[in-house]
Amino acid sequence: MTMVGAMYDAGIGTEPDSWIALEWYTRGAEAGNVLAMRALGDKYHLGDGPAKDLTQAMDWYRAAADHGDTRSMIKLGLMYVTGDEIPLDYVSGYRWFLKAANAKDAVGAADVGACYLFGLGTKKNYGAAFKWLSKAADARIPEGMRNLAYMYDQGFYVEPSRSKTVFWLRKAARLGDAKSQQLLTAEHLTW
Repeated sequence: MTMVGAMYDAGIGTEPDSWIALEWYTRGAEAGNVLAMRALGDKYHLGDGPAKDLTQAMDWYRAAADHGDTRSMIKLGLMYVTGDEIPLDYVSGYRWFLKAANAKDAVGAADVGACYLFGLGTKKNYGAAFKWLSKAADARIPEGMRNLAYMYDQGFYVEPSRSKTVFWLRKAARLGDAKSQQLLTAEHLTW
C-alpha cells in the first residue's frame, strides 16, 4: 500500500496525484506501516494534498516514532527546536533527538551532540557533545563534522587544534556541507 502511495506521489507509472497517494498512505498507516505513517506526517506537515495540519503531522510522526522510526523522531525534534509553526520547546526537541541517537541513528547523534554543545534543551556538556558528534562524524554526517571542527577551533573539551578544525571542515565540505565550504572559503582554504 505504501509503495502504491509513493508511486502516485512521484508519478511513477501514472500521473502524479497527491490525493490518491494520501489515500494509499492512510491505508498503509492504518495497517501499521511505519513508512506510511511518516509519509502522512510529511503530507500534513507540508500541506501536500491535504491542507497543512501540524497537529495531524505531529500525530503521524509520533505514531511512526513510537514504532521505532528514527526519521520521525528527528522530524519531531526539528519541529520543536525550530519552532516550525509550533511553540519553541528545546527540551522536547532534545528528547526526540536523544531517542533517535540512542536507537543508533547518526543524524540523531549529530543533533543531540549539537544540543549538548549549545545547551539546547539540556545543560551544556562538552564531553557529551564530543561523544555524540564523534559518532556522527564517524558515520559521515556533515553537521557532526562541522560541529566537531567548532569544538577543536574553540578548545571545548579538547585542546584547540587548527589542523583538526580544518580536517573536519574539509571532510564536511567534501560531503557537500555548504556552511563548511563557506568557512573554508572565508579562510582562503581549499576543500
